Amino acid sequence: MTNTSQNKKQSENTAPQYSQNTSVSDLSGSEVEITGEVSSEQMQAHRSEAMDKLREEVEVDGFRKGQAPDSVIENKVGEQRILQETAEAVLKKEYPRLLMHHQINPIGAPQISITKLAPDNPMEFKIRTAVMPEIKLPDYKNLAKQAAAESEDPQKAGEDISSEEVDEVITNLENQLSQQNQDSGEDSGLVSESGEPLTSSQFKLTDDNVGQLGNFSSLAELREQIASNIRNEKVGRATDQRRLNIMEKIIANTDFEVPELLVNEELRQITKKLQQDVENAGYSFENYLKQIQKTQQDLESEWRPQAEKRARIQLILNQIADEEQLEPDQEVLEQQTQNILQQYQDAEPEQVRAYVRTQLLNEQAFRLLEQQDNDSSAQETETASNQESAEKPDNSEPSSQDEPKPQTDTEQDTGSTKPNTEATEDQTEKEQ
Repeated sequence: MTNTSQNKKQSENTAPQYSQNTSVSDLSGSEVEITGEVSSEQMQAHRSEAMDKLREEVEVDGFRKGQAPDSVIENKVGEQRILQETAEAVLKKEYPRLLMHHQINPIGAPQISITKLAPDNPMEFKIRTAVMPEIKLPDYKNLAKQAAAESEDPQKAGEDISSEEVDEVITNLENQLSQQNQDSGEDSGLVSESGEPLTSSQFKLTDDNVGQLGNFSSLAELREQIASNIRNEKVGRATDQRRLNIMEKIIANTDFEVPELLVNEELRQITKKLQQDVENAGYSFENYLKQIQKTQQDLESEWRPQAEKRARIQLILNQIADEEQLEPDQEVLEQQTQNILQQYQDAEPEQVRAYVRTQLLNEQAFRLLEQQDNDSSAQETETASNQESAEKPDNSEPSSQDEPKPQTDTEQDTGSTKPNTEATEDQTEKEQ
């Protein structure tokens, strides 16, 4: 990697505080590798930080968590564990400085390897990270307009909600509650107008008992809420599909190499999501794999094309955001970051902020792409209106046209379409 003398001088002024003898090598696939070492003195300076972390994690008989002295912790976990924690603490601070020093703009999570770790010796490491590949985008606005014109209009997708669709949700809700009560051996917990308990076999939603399921004054109000949920579901699915169609058309006209680290990260996310779904259903992931007679490696091989596509979409969205100079609303960015940090208190603030920023930029990029179809429709409407006006007598007014409808908000997950929310029983309850 080459820099101008001016950049080199700037780099020297921002040299890392800890690492020494660092070097950067360009790898294939838009990746770089940083190698270096940290002195034993700097390792020692961070030992107390590692000890404090271990003190909070390790349980020691006779001491409250977080109260055990260093000597007890050392005997409990051993010197190698302390060295490992110290190395991780150092590199956590060192990595951003290394990026600044070597003027590296990374994407995705780095792959960090500690290659030498021994008492009273420098710690040696390697860091492999992906960098933004060179992407020459096609005329993405025109491609987006074409793809949007070929896709279903999300607003029209939610216009017609049949009574049969609402009836199906009502029936499923009644059946689910009945089955739950049969499994528990209890009555439905609902009462009739006369105050008598309703058994599972008698259970039907009516104006008299619907209020016991939530803040509903009538069965008609519940049906309206269900219809609204179904409408939002249909609009969301159509929006996701249109966005996917837009990205597939751009991908088909764009050629670049996706860093392997990004593909592996997408595979990790897909696997993690499946594990969570399986465990939430009450099964172990190990038994699930046995049941389908596949290994995790088998699944990842099957998912690799999907993972590469997700990574490719995210890189394209990054490039569009850069070329269009998009920036998220800082107030929204900070608010959403704090919301996540309140829910996940152990998360790293900068990593959370970077994640939220990416999601907000993705949404802005998608809205920009979707707007191409709206702009085209508006131009066609204006042309037609002008032609009609020209054909009318001088005393007639040109016909007014409706403005394009705004698109529905959706969340994007690393460039992929957001998960759909089922319009089922658990959506029917309003906020208290």
